[in-house]
Amino acid sequence: MPAGASTSVHTAPGLNPPPSGYTSNYGPPNGPYVDKQQWHLQHPNNSIVNAPPSSYPVNENGSGYTLPKAPLSSQASQMNPGGTQGAYRKNQFAQSNFSDSNRYARPIRSEHNRGTDGLSEMTRPNAPTPYVNGDHVSNLSVQSVQQMPGPPPNYSSQFSDKPTSTRGPFGHMPNGGHYLKGSGAPPPRVADVGPPMSPGNQGGPGIGRPPTQPPQMHVNGQQPSFSAPVGTLVQPNISMQTHQMEPIDENLQCDPLYMAPTTGVVPVSESMSKKLKITMGAVVQPLAENPNGNAVPVVNFGASSVIRCKECRAYINPFVKFIENGRRWKCNMCSTLNNVPKPYYCHLDSNNQRADIAERPELRKGQVEFVAPGEYMVRPPQAPCFVFIIDVSMNAIQSGVLQSTIDTIKTSLDSLSGNPRTQVGFITFDKVVQFYNLKHTLNAPQMMVVSDLNDIFLPVPEDMLVNLLESRSIINALLDALPEMFKGTQCPHAAVGAAINAAFLIMSHIGGKMCIFQCSLPSMGPGALTMRDNPKILGTEQEHTLLSPSNPFYRKKATELLKHQIGVDLFLFSRDYTDVATLSNLPKFTGGSTYYYPAYDSRRDGPKFSNELQRALSQEMAWEAVARIRITNGMRFTNFFGNYQFRGKDLLALPNFSADSTFSCEFVHEQQNLNTEAVCLQSALLYTTSQGERRIRVNTIALPTTSSEADVFQSIKSDALCNVMMKKACECARQNGLSSGRSMLQTECTAIVRAHQASSVNNSLNGYSGIQQHQIKSQLSDLPEAMALLPLNTMAMLKGLAFRGGNTIRSDERAYYFALISSMPISQSVPFIYPRMYSVHTLSASAGKVVIAEDAISSRAVRCYNGDAIEMPEQMGLTAERLTSDGAFILDNGVDIFLWLGRAVPEEVVVSLFGLKTLEGIDCNQLRLETGGDDLCIRVRNIIRACRSRNPIFGTIRIVQEGGPLESRFFMHLVEDRANFSGGTFSYSEFMNILQRQSSGVHSLGRRY
Repeated sequence: MPAGASTSVHTAPGLNPPPSGYTSNYGPPNGPYVDKQQWHLQHPNNSIVNAPPSSYPVNENGSGYTLPKAPLSSQASQMNPGGTQGAYRKNQFAQSNFSDSNRYARPIRSEHNRGTDGLSEMTRPNAPTPYVNGDHVSNLSVQSVQQMPGPPPNYSSQFSDKPTSTRGPFGHMPNGGHYLKGSGAPPPRVADVGPPMSPGNQGGPGIGRPPTQPPQMHVNGQQPSFSAPVGTLVQPNISMQTHQMEPIDENLQCDPLYMAPTTGVVPVSESMSKKLKITMGAVVQPLAENPNGNAVPVVNFGASSVIRCKECRAYINPFVKFIENGRRWKCNMCSTLNNVPKPYYCHLDSNNQRADIAERPELRKGQVEFVAPGEYMVRPPQAPCFVFIIDVSMNAIQSGVLQSTIDTIKTSLDSLSGNPRTQVGFITFDKVVQFYNLKHTLNAPQMMVVSDLNDIFLPVPEDMLVNLLESRSIINALLDALPEMFKGTQCPHAAVGAAINAAFLIMSHIGGKMCIFQCSLPSMGPGALTMRDNPKILGTEQEHTLLSPSNPFYRKKATELLKHQIGVDLFLFSRDYTDVATLSNLPKFTGGSTYYYPAYDSRRDGPKFSNELQRALSQEMAWEAVARIRITNGMRFTNFFGNYQFRGKDLLALPNFSADSTFSCEFVHEQQNLNTEAVCLQSALLYTTSQGERRIRVNTIALPTTSSEADVFQSIKSDALCNVMMKKACECARQNGLSSGRSMLQTECTAIVRAHQASSVNNSLNGYSGIQQHQIKSQLSDLPEAMALLPLNTMAMLKGLAFRGGNTIRSDERAYYFALISSMPISQSVPFIYPRMYSVHTLSASAGKVVIAEDAISSRAVRCYNGDAIEMPEQMGLTAERLTSDGAFILDNGVDIFLWLGRAVPEEVVVSLFGLKTLEGIDCNQLRLETGGDDLCIRVRNIIRACRSRNPIFGTIRIVQEGGPLESRFFMHLVEDRANFSGGTFSYSEFMNILQRQSSGVHSLGRRY
């Protein structure tokens, strides 16, 4: 509406005006109704009032309402002596005794627009004023609206006249907790946009109660006049603005390193969540190593037990609320009131906080570790135990795996978790199983052979498992002798199933970690597998059958191992088919990890294997662990992803759990509407340390609830969301085929973008002309910054190694990627989804250098676990257009690190990196970076070190020459170019066009680099 224009509203025939002197902060005297949701998003600092159920119909877009145009019937007119026409339903006042001056008009309830009590969006029955703030309204035009009758006589308020402190764990209320000027009501909190809190909720007074009097509405600071033909029914035109939520103190939140949600806020209703199509979930890595060196605080309650909710058993955390001067606390998960134990009691200060909060890390930090008392132990803590099951068949000898394994174990013995309590044992196998007596009183180790694979037994019931410190000399002697003992073996068979049964007999009484090193397909004894690899079905609808287990032995054995607190780490080296899909069930269901080195070459893969085995043996371990994740009432979990088994309904059994171990979850609304200002997630990991202490690692986050769709879209955590989306797609692809997994990814991305565009358009086009709508649509074409990378990441996943079509990815390799993804942390999934590519020949002066001064660390710097901060180069887009024949480029995909060299790369670059003048006639598989080198070589090695520090896998450096045999593998990662398989034959710009058509409104989504 043009500036300065004025309108007025005439009272329809039969409708009486409100009482004289009646004013409202939600509109002018005798003014129109305005949609409450629009008002609240426009004016987040005003109070919200509720109304009884309504009877007016909503309009076609689900927001606001329009009055019914049908006149009253004669029967209704008789019931309504005032002669009201054209605004009420037939039996609207069939049971009403109100006079004309106080009749109530009851609008129909809208599912999309509810007040804080979950009822109507109207302020109250028959209130004649709209929900528009009278303090500051900008660019607001109000068209004529049918006038409604005034309030009933003697309408009074239930609010107290005294200001009330409303400071709580989620931050301060506006205006210091005092009422807004002229409103007679306290300011709203985050929960005000949803259904009401229960009477016991201490969120602040007056939630869900009407104010003393409806406040006034002002347009551009002035009170407007209204004019419209009598009986005209039109909708107010109010520009939608972002809903301002009450922020949660970030200092109280758990570090995203330990728990990262997919969105920063949660939709307040189930219908809103379904409309937005965003997967709600979290990625949890409870024991993650903090590169900044910040230790998680340890809390010991001493004589009193760990403070937990008596109803939902949640642990005390920064988001609980203490009441009654600190004598009770209210659970943030289930709202149960709990008594504070006497040893834990402390009075509250003037801010309603405990006076000793500075001394209570559990009330100030979202990540904390509790010392568990005796009732959290089923048995006394056991000593850490490692049993090594080593393949000594011909393949292991010829490939060098046996020698590499022995060398790494010897190097890692001193750093094994739990020294000096650590127990170790060794078993070797080919077509038979060999045991070793390592009792410290012996002069040399004794080997005993058992050839009955189906009825394995222990030749010496004791002394198979020994204390590492006591028997160190005997263990060293065995490790030195093993390569020589089996040097001439010609046996190609592998009885790994029997060896697993033997190891189980050795360690079943104590539990621990079982490390299996296998170089060929199991061919004898229990768990023998057959060759089922079929290259002809790669890229077809039958390919997913190769990703399912072929023998139930390993799944059943995993369950048996789990019951005895035994976890499995599996190391596979086969040059041929190994059936990774079947064997990986052992680590998947025992909390372990799968490591895969296809066609193992000791020179190329030796450093990778040595580093990964050393890390698996030496990093701090959580033994006999169980985990549970809780969520606020009104939400429920639907999926879990990771390497675990369920024990009971929602308890994750994890015999071994390391700093790299991760599990993820997905949750949805259980209730139609949430009645809380925030949804809290809490993960608890109960475990035994290597030193024999029982601990509980607790991580807690709070996500505000909101009715603003824009808030949800702007809060998306793209890295966490893509991590969970990828894990869901893996499960779908394993069961229904790769094309189904790719379709799930693309469909979910399209649905999210479409929902965002629909939300933006609906919130902005209401009341505008066609030309104005076109202009607004052109302004809504770009996604918010939080969502900007979602389409690009989705396209990258479609073309990535895990979901890539065609016949270039072998079944073993794909099964390995699926096993890797199931427990992949975010730090690794980021480059795995969209690899990082850097230009080496054009490094800036600071790129690749270690930053010494803390204040000089930029946003591109990467903190390594040894404390070094390395400045990274600018990341490049993944397209062949960025490559040049005179350049050198590094590409990190989270598993391998490629170094691509053009044909015309300058000689000085080759000399710096490899100490050679030319690469002509050189086998790239034999190339290695210089250990010392000049400045360029040192900076390149620093960049590679930074890439490796961000994920648990030690990336192998693969040298790729332009036009060489590995170049096709390198080009697979250039996901912005067309791929040569069905479902990937589109470039980035073409994918954006597809997304534009499917979401009907996306014009430009930009690119990453």
